[in-house]
Amino acid sequence: MDLILCAWTIVGLLFAVRRIMVVRVQGTHVSWVIVGAPEFVYWYVWAAYTPLVIGLAKRFPLTGPRFVPHIAIHTITSFLMAPLGAITEYFLSRVLLQSVFA
Repeated sequence: MDLILCAWTIVGLLFAVRRIMVVRVQGTHVSWVIVGAPEFVYWYVWAAYTPLVIGLAKRFPLTGPRFVPHIAIHTITSFLMAPLGAITEYFLSRVLLQSVFA
C-alpha cells in the first residue's frame, strides 16, 4: 500500500506542478493550495481504487482460454469505475475547497 501511495503522490505532484506552472505563465497569482490540492484529490482517489484494480487483474487475468469473458468484465468495470472516480473526486474537492474558503 505504501508503494501505491508513493507512486500516486509522485503523479499528483507532477500534475500539480504542471497546473501551477500553467497558471503562473498566464500571469495569474497562484495559491498553491487552491491550484494544487484538487490534483492530489484526483490522484489519491485513484490510489484508493488501485487495490480494487489489482484484485480485478488477479481474479480475471487477460490471458488463457477465458480471455474474451475477462476482457468483457474489465471493460464493464472500467465503465463503472471512471464515473465513480469522477463523482468521488467531485465531492472530495467540494469538501476540500469549502474548508479552505470557510
